[in-house]
Amino acid sequence: MSIYTLLQINFSLCGDRARKSNVFLWFFETKSVITTQRRFRTTYKKDPPSDNSIRRWLTQFQETGSVLHRKGAGRPSTSQENVDRIQETFTRSPRKSTRQATVQLHMLHTTIWNVLHNRLHLNAYKDQIAQALHPNDKPRRFQFAEQIFTRI
Repeated sequence: MSIYTLLQINFSLCGDRARKSNVFLWFFETKSVITTQRRFRTTYKKDPPSDNSIRRWLTQFQETGSVLHRKGAGRPSTSQENVDRIQETFTRSPRKSTRQATVQLHMLHTTIWNVLHNRLHLNAYKDQIAQALHPNDKPRRFQFAEQIFTRI
């Protein structure tokens, strides 16, 4: 299998991936980083990748067979078991604060807060007592608005 076939398999030609694949094709044609950079500049009218970048891409391609960006380990997500524990805690006592849940569940406050907001879509709110509306309130408000309007 030729290098051109490998490159066509490893790249879906869109945006930056297309540019990167062309860098590889040009490098394997010319075996020169400088010529590759010149072709990049004339083709895309942009600054080319540095020679170190091109060499790093080549090394990565030889080691892994791909030059696509490898995702890092990242932060581990909260387990479904912990999400269930949080949900159960707030189902049993909905008035519990996130700080109290932190102590009870032995989890970080931010973890509990993020699970409540992002996964369970629960938001803290307080019931507020509003003034009761009576049947004659709407006509009185309208009358008040007319009086103020005539004074202006």
